[in-house]
Amino acid sequence: MSDTCTISFLIGNGFDIAILKSLDKNFTTTYGEFYDYLAYFLTNKENDIYKAIDNKKKQFSNNENETWKDYELLLKEVVCTKLIELKQYTDNALQEKVFLSFLEDWKEIQYTFANFLNHVITPQTLMDVTDMDGKTTLQKFLGDLPIEEYKKN
Repeated sequence: MSDTCTISFLIGNGFDIAILKSLDKNFTTTYGEFYDYLAYFLTNKENDIYKAIDNKKKQFSNNENETWKDYELLLKEVVCTKLIELKQYTDNALQEKVFLSFLEDWKEIQYTFANFLNHVITPQTLMDVTDMDGKTTLQKFLGDLPIEEYKKN
């Protein structure tokens, strides 16, 4: 018989934010912080995807926080709208020009997102995570469970 005990837990949405907060980092990976980063660092404010993101942000009141799910749904909507628009062009050269422009907008958002992650999750942060006490960290996550769920196991 082995004295080894294996513990498994699922890591889901918010895990990265919880880790960053437990490390007392100045920045986290919330959608709100990404939006602020995007609004500040994106050089092309005429980017169609950015304009859609910005318009959506202005629709939310100050009491509501957008989430990554809102962003993902918005991206789906933007892509579907662009596909409908592209089908309306009869001139293949113009259709290709519009498509390539959209692709450049997409890449710009994607690269800005990658830069955002590199800004928030630095090599030092990764080293700090490696040094975290697993038992203490797991106990903090278990503390997030409702008491009924915690008592089940």
